Amino acid sequence: MEGNGIFSGTFLDEVGELIAKKQFDSLELDPVEEGEEVIGEMTDLEKAAFALFEIKRKEVVETCKACDDTPEDRASPKCARITMLKGHLEALKKLSWVLVEDRLQMHDVNLGIRADHKIVKLPDKHESGISLPGGLGIQILKIGSGR
Repeated sequence: MEGNGIFSGTFLDEVGELIAKKQFDSLELDPVEEGEEVIGEMTDLEKAAFALFEIKRKEVVETCKACDDTPEDRASPKCARITMLKGHLEALKKLSWVLVEDRLQMHDVNLGIRADHKIVKLPDKHESGISLPGGLGIQILKIGSGR
């Protein structure tokens, strides 16, 4: 990653690069479902944060596939990278929802992200805002104020 400025070398620099290149297509989102109310669309910053989450999630899945379950492999730099990536995932998940909630002033509402980067208000019974396909049981969850 080539970056300059105060975020150089951080995942925030990667978010900036995605915005500059308008590369938000890494998200595979479900369409709006019955009972969901469209309340807005994501900004480029929000799209980039969610897109980078998906990029990092895929990297974790691929790295895990490449590691055997041996003590040597678990100690390797490649597999040790998973710990760092999981930290990035958690930070990106929190950042993504804070950006959406703050802009819309909807901190105690069940929100979801759907196809075409639509932000929806979920029915009360709904449990997840966005489910991403693929390993590790990683989902972006946002129920009311519980990030």
